Amino acid sequence: MKYVKQLAIILAICLLGELTVRFLPLGFPGNIMAMLILAILLVVRVVKEEHIRETSNFLLEVIGLFIVPVSVSMMAHFELIGQIWWQLFLVSLVTLLLTFASSAFTIRLTMRLINRKKGVQS
Repeated sequence: MKYVKQLAIILAICLLGELTVRFLPLGFPGNIMAMLILAILLVVRVVKEEHIRETSNFLLEVIGLFIVPVSVSMMAHFELIGQIWWQLFLVSLVTLLLTFASSAFTIRLTMRLINRKKGVQS
């Protein structure tokens, strides 16, 4: 019963994300909104990690099962991908670099805030 409850919490947050982007003029997907809502709920401790830990760990373990169908369906459009491969490569490269830079910035900021909270000057 615990897993059903945890899955219900995750699915409710996903539904809330989808409804939010449907009724508000936002230009990004509902699953991204759901992740933002989940992050906010975790930070303010409305949802605790213990409430969703086992089910979310299971979903992370089997994430490959969700990626395989998308990858296979992309092969149906191989001709189109072959025509724009360099654009896809460029976008992937730029987003990779931006992800690295934002991750490094976030880690440094988090470490600085933790050290400041402990009273250590960097």
